Amino acid sequence: MSLYLFMEKDEVESKKLKNEIALIDADLLDRNARHPNLALMKISNYYKQKGFNTRLVLSYEEDFFNNPNTIFLSKVFTNTKIPFNVTDIPNLKNGGTGFKTSADLSNEIEHCFPDYDLYDEYVKYNVENLEKREKTFDAYKKFSIGFMTRGCFRKCEFCVNKKYDSVLKHSPLEEFFDNDRKYIRLWDDNILAYRKWDKVFEELNNTNKPFIFQQGLDIRMLTQRKVDTLLDSNYFDDRYIFAFDYIRDREIITKKLKLWAESYSATGRRGHGYWGKLYVFGGLDVGHEDLHSMLTRIKIIMEHGSIPYTMLFEKHTIRNRTKYGELYMAIKNWTNFVPSIMSTTLMESLSNEDRHSLKKQEVLFKLMKELENINPEFKELFNVSFKKNRKY
Repeated sequence: MSLYLFMEKDEVESKKLKNEIALIDADLLDRNARHPNLALMKISNYYKQKGFNTRLVLSYEEDFFNNPNTIFLSKVFTNTKIPFNVTDIPNLKNGGTGFKTSADLSNEIEHCFPDYDLYDEYVKYNVENLEKREKTFDAYKKFSIGFMTRGCFRKCEFCVNKKYDSVLKHSPLEEFFDNDRKYIRLWDDNILAYRKWDKVFEELNNTNKPFIFQQGLDIRMLTQRKVDTLLDSNYFDDRYIFAFDYIRDREIITKKLKLWAESYSATGRRGHGYWGKLYVFGGLDVGHEDLHSMLTRIKIIMEHGSIPYTMLFEKHTIRNRTKYGELYMAIKNWTNFVPSIMSTTLMESLSNEDRHSLKKQEVLFKLMKELENINPEFKELFNVSFKKNRKY
């Protein structure tokens, strides 16, 4: 049912005169997204240049459906929740990777400079009314954001972006670079697979701004030259992020981890006590084999002086999809809290009564014992230590 049914016909018609574009960041409203929506920022500036007023919708309770010319709704995550009646609004257009199907932005909007002021009211409200720290919103206030390349040839089964067969140049840096912002965040899918990757790094380094490829870097594509370039670059906070998604890549990733660890340690830098971070994907095929794969990859990563960061497929429903759901979540909580993964084993983490109730410990230890009976290697994996197992 359309929300317009709650409005008088004459009122609806009068609202059509409003020269306004409303923008809904569904991820922000449902899950307090940590990053601004780039597509909405581009849409906002595009319509501002056309003479429209644009505004970010800060609540579904807001009277945003009082007929601005158009309402744009975007979401990145598939499990972001949207009130059922919102998508019934006649002048609403939705898009983003969070939808099964959605149209791409027009070429004009795709290559429009982002409206970096779009989230100002949201940030101001949180700082002044909810007393949140300004630093919490650095992603909204301090980063230039964009893509210099698009695409990846890997076509991983869990990835929402499989439409490309290679990595292509997408935009020049000036298309989104704001010199008043301290940092640069890139959302490129696989920069190290781009044939002119070195030109991109040269352009970024010439800005003298720290930058980061937030999606992670394809460690399988590393060469000594690429490693040297990465380590010589003005990389944001020395936070290098890679990924180890499949155990079948064990041989090549072990080789590249060794190259990375030896090169990093040779610089004499301490980093953050580890050389890098690797996303560890799990939960697509739930069960003991998937858990064994995850914990084995975590062990390999720690052996090479880096730390894992667990990414679970549909993490909010994984508890209901497998009897091992609580263990998946416990592994995620262990790895994704840096002090925990650097100082404790999984077993030690689960034994911490401050973090897990006795009832939950009982459930988890029972599951772990069952897994050890299926495969004795689990016992070692449950007791892997970053400090003791680290070789580099």
